[in-house]
Amino acid sequence: MTDDAYAFATARVRYREASLLDRPFLDGMINAPGVDEALQSLAARGWELPEGGDWRAALKKRTADVWDEIRELAGDQRLLDFMTAKNDAYNVKAALKAIVSSTSPEGLLVTPAGLDPASLPELLAKKEYSKLPEIFADAAKEAYGLLTDAFDPQKADAVLDKAALRRQLEIAWELKDGFLEDLAVTDARLTDLRVAKRFAGTKRSGEALTDFVTGEGGISSADLAAASGSDEELSARLAELGFDAESEAVKNDDVKFEKYCDDALIAIVRRNIYEAMGARIVVGYWLAARTEIRAVGIVLQCKELGMDDQAAERIRDLYV
Repeated sequence: MTDDAYAFATARVRYREASLLDRPFLDGMINAPGVDEALQSLAARGWELPEGGDWRAALKKRTADVWDEIRELAGDQRLLDFMTAKNDAYNVKAALKAIVSSTSPEGLLVTPAGLDPASLPELLAKKEYSKLPEIFADAAKEAYGLLTDAFDPQKADAVLDKAALRRQLEIAWELKDGFLEDLAVTDARLTDLRVAKRFAGTKRSGEALTDFVTGEGGISSADLAAASGSDEELSARLAELGFDAESEAVKNDDVKFEKYCDDALIAIVRRNIYEAMGARIVVGYWLAARTEIRAVGIVLQCKELGMDDQAAERIRDLYV
């Protein structure tokens, strides 16, 4: 990206940041009498609402609109690939499972995606793995074998989840961008901890855990496996390794820990708020907007279910 392109992207993002929702606005949505009134408050802030009051469609439209702008601003396909790596992995998983079960993946694939959702199922059905980025090609081939030979969908999912995290790291290293590397390493570490926390207290061996984690987040697979017996063991090991915040976080229940993980990533964006150069401008805005959209979804779902009292504690930290 040229200096002029950086300047343009920075100006556009700074302008858009001013329209991001803040916590007082979300609190107002929570306190609205119903879903319709909450949606009207979004409309007043410029959100486009589909006919019929379908709030899920509104979130999809908002996501698509933000992504269209991100595509204009990115200037480097690798940035887009960084941001879509997890969706790509999810789509490969969904398409492979549809192939194995002889069903259609229609309605299962998500966007935005770097791997074209329209052509991905046929490509995988023909086993044309070489047309995928190498890290996904190897993972898709292995996952297919796990589904058809080992009948192990959980391990197949893990193979593709790890591929997505490693794809993010690969791109960060290619671009030599410290911000992206910080995001990717942190994401890998937190994802590994999610897995270790799920293993804690189960009868599965620590050795089995190594098939499900990357070991790329500053905590080795061996360390995670050795401490997978309980949340207390995991917390103690993290403290020994100097990951004090994570050590405290894993003691919480799954809902609070998931919130901690999401908040940790947006905190990286906040630390780079005044950096006006490089990939962090575009990627940071995407993460901020995505967090906002998910927060709105949490509020609206809680309102729909009559759980307004639980919305506030489930909302992730916002960029603004």
